[in-house]
Amino acid sequence: MPIMMNERFALITDAGSEIGRALAIEFARIGYHVLLVALPGTGLTRLKKEIELTYSVKCDYLEQDLLMENGPQKVYEWTKKNHYTTSILVNNFGMNGGSPLVNNPPGSNSLAPANMMKLNMLLPALLTRLFLPDMKKLDSAYILNVCRLISQLPPSCKLFYSASVKFIGSFSAALRQELKNTPVQVSLALPGTAISDERMPNEFKSKPGMVRKLLYPNPEQVAGHSVRRLFKGKFRVTSGRFSNICCVVLKLMPGSVRW
Repeated sequence: MPIMMNERFALITDAGSEIGRALAIEFARIGYHVLLVALPGTGLTRLKKEIELTYSVKCDYLEQDLLMENGPQKVYEWTKKNHYTTSILVNNFGMNGGSPLVNNPPGSNSLAPANMMKLNMLLPALLTRLFLPDMKKLDSAYILNVCRLISQLPPSCKLFYSASVKFIGSFSAALRQELKNTPVQVSLALPGTAISDERMPNEFKSKPGMVRKLLYPNPEQVAGHSVRRLFKGKFRVTSGRFSNICCVVLKLMPGSVRW
């Protein structure tokens, strides 16, 4: 017997980040129960209370460092133990940072690139592999992989980051093709820099509203647009005028620039 939508959950990783938080609230707003996964100390208790009070849906959270051994497996087992049916999986990862490779010789902070590649590449694939068999049994399910617009370019100062998040784009496209005859739809969100008014740089706060929205779209707007496009079955989702302009410009660039 198909499981009704009101018994299903949307699971969001890195739910303590601005994009993750906005996505969790957006799914709750349209009636989905929500599962929050993030590092300890990222405000999940407060977010859970806000969601339950505001939207009258169920919300639970798991504080888990996914870089630890069996991190993804612990997330999956937590959902099974509590009988949560995950019909939406949001792989919202993105360990940022970086510097030119010549500034990082062997032995100097060698764990940072390894952790970045594991977080941005391996963990989304492992979580998808764990949840996918159950999701395929539903009448409809969705996977939203959140990447970053920088993945479309290979900036030298962020070579590990841009290369690792570009994997998510290829992984998502291949997975979408693999699942085309199943109830599971796959979308790839490519937001630019989404930032709240509180964290907006001072030099931009004095700019006209249109300029601020162009350069720094609101996380809530990005989340709302991404979720709407997800349910419409769109694969590539860009949010904000600046991101859309960048995508058009990238298509016109030579392959040596846009990789």
